[in-house]
Formats: sequence, C-alpha cells, structure tokens
Amino acid sequence: MAVNRREDILHVAAELFSRQGYHDTTVADIARAAGIAQGTVYLYFGSKKEVFSALVDQTLSLFHDVLIQFVDLRQVDDIHTLIRQLPRIYEQVLRLFHENRTLTRLMLTEVRGADLEIEAKLANFYANVSKQIETGIRLRMERGFYRSDIDAALITQCLLGMMERLAAHFLLEREKPDFASMAVQLARFELNGLIHPDHAEAVWLLDPSASEDAAEA
Repeated sequence: MAVNRREDILHVAAELFSRQGYHDTTVADIARAAGIAQGTVYLYFGSKKEVFSALVDQTLSLFHDVLIQFVDLRQVDDIHTLIRQLPRIYEQVLRLFHENRTLTRLMLTEVRGADLEIEAKLANFYANVSKQIETGIRLRMERGFYRSDIDAALITQCLLGMMERLAAHFLLEREKPDFASMAVQLARFELNGLIHPDHAEAVWLLDPSASEDAAEA
C-alpha cells in the first residue's frame, strides 16, 4: 500500500510539474491533485525537491535502460548483425519516448534550471552515456565497420542531440507513429553517414524492397 501511495504521488506530481512547471507547483498542489492531506506527502518525501528528484531518477533509469543498448552494440563483431540490430534499438528508444511523454517532457523542459543538484545529476548521466556511446563508436571504427576519419566525440553528441529532438517531437505527436519505419530511417541515416566504404552495400539490408528484390534474384 505504501509503495502504491508513493507511486501515486509521483504520478500526480509528474503531471503537475510538466503542466505547471517545477517552480510554480507546490506540495499543496500535489496533495490536492492526489486527493490526500499535505502531511501525507511528507510521509514519503521531505520536500518538493525530493519528489522532483525521485522523478528525475525514474526518468534517467528509463533512458539508461534503452540507451545502454547502444552500448551493447560493442559486443557485435559482424557488420550484418550490427545493421540488423540498430533499427531494433532505435525502435525501442522511440517507443520509450512515446510511452513516457510526461517524464520525457519533464526531462526536456523542467530539469535544466530547476535546481543545481538536480542539474548536476543530469549532467553526470549525459557524461556517462556519452562516454559509453563514444567507446562503442571507436570500437566499430577499429573493427572496420565505421570510417577511420570519424570524430567519435562529435558524432556521439550529434546522436544524443538527435535523440533529444526526437523526444521533443513525440511530445507533440498525437497519433501513434509507425515506429518500425521510423527506426529503419534513423538507422539508415546513421549508417550511411558513418559506415566504412567496404561495407556500404550491406546497408541495403535496411531497405525492405531491396531485400525482397535480392531474395527473388
């Protein structure tokens, strides 16, 4: 019961923070929206900041679970496996953003400027994820999957920036998108920009029509 009450408070708070903003939302607002006494909120959280910090942790955990799958591509030692797996990972990321739009909105609009300690938490998260993704890109360069003239640190920031903009896009998307189709386009976009010329022809695997033509041939 205690766990459910805590989650109820977080759910209501997420909606209020995303709609009203962190600074304009009070503990009294949260209690009122949750249909509980203000003192009950304090049984689970010491302050509004603690409520918001818990939501940030929850969101970062979601993002980490998906983004870390890009890191798992470090284990791939075959170009065709890489090309098959990349769209699947992009699809999972897109679904995460769409299914968790309230938390995503908080991350994109309210965390920066909310509190120095919470901002530092976000900065540490991005630093860790950036390092992991950059390491994966460098490994694919060493294995000859990606071109050797790539600035891995720059490409890492470009990919993360692209994912942030996609997350913002889904905040406005009212209909359920075709995740699979979008994922293929994103994977093709990444691979066509980074893949080593020796493997360029393998990208046709991301084109369903080309795959069918090849099968018929």
